[in-house]
Amino acid sequence: MNNHCGVNAVGLLDIDPQRIIVPILHCPMGLVDKVLTAFKDWTVFEVEQLPANEEALRQAYKNATIAYRDSIAFEDSARQLDIEAGNTVVSMALLQSARTARAKAKSEETKAKQVCDEMVKKHNARVYSCSQEFDVIFRSHKVKKEHCHGGKYNGVNCIPIMENAVVLFTEFAAAIISKKIPTKTNNEIEEKCRQFARLLSLLDIIWSNVRGVDAGLLPTEDQINQLRTALTKAKATWLSMNVGTRQRKETCIRKELRRQKSPEITRIIDQHQQSIKKDPSSKRQLDFTERKQEQRDTKKAKRDAVLDDE
Repeated sequence: MNNHCGVNAVGLLDIDPQRIIVPILHCPMGLVDKVLTAFKDWTVFEVEQLPANEEALRQAYKNATIAYRDSIAFEDSARQLDIEAGNTVVSMALLQSARTARAKAKSEETKAKQVCDEMVKKHNARVYSCSQEFDVIFRSHKVKKEHCHGGKYNGVNCIPIMENAVVLFTEFAAAIISKKIPTKTNNEIEEKCRQFARLLSLLDIIWSNVRGVDAGLLPTEDQINQLRTALTKAKATWLSMNVGTRQRKETCIRKELRRQKSPEITRIIDQHQQSIKKDPSSKRQLDFTERKQEQRDTKKAKRDAVLDDE
């Protein structure tokens, strides 16, 4: 299947995240970085005043995104019409046309995003940008980017970002307001910054409850209840703000399932399976089976010896 942001198949081990133990300091690193990325994207794509040439590129990307969204809706409508019509020549032709339009719109959106992303990268490096002012505010609170983390904040820096989220985002709001586009009000910007601050504050509560238990080896009932409440509220806030979801993974899984059902792929897999089939009664296969069994017996004897050793 086509590569999608570096992902081209279902995970080898599709394990429930709740049953995985990960390096604990990496949790705030990943979460805080995603929140800050969403915040900076919102700032530069939605509210920051840009020079005329940069504004044109930003608007072109927005228009391409709207066009792609409309093309998806059109394809869905054409697909439903094709089903209701019973796959007639006319309805199938309309559906094919919609698919072509959707693919073209997606291509245009991708190109527009690449151009816009490059513009944003250059803009954020300029001294008058909101991004640069955010860095000044961070440094005033002794939070610094680490070169070894690609210019992002490491785990040690993520902790004070969560702890001081309300203060930081109050200052961020003031910085954005001084550079905002005319159509955005101060209240809108302040409310959005409060949402980001609240999300990071909830992450701080979760972090404080899982990084260590002060009362002893086991968490208290109050700590468990606080963690459960914080997780519920953080998840609801995260989803309502559309910071990031499992959508990419679910999309890849759907594409993988479609790929496995493809007649062409099924034919290739069947041909491959036929080519590698071995005669179980051949001398080579029998010798191989005997060697594998000897290896199993040797390993079993070794393990039994370890268990019997007192």
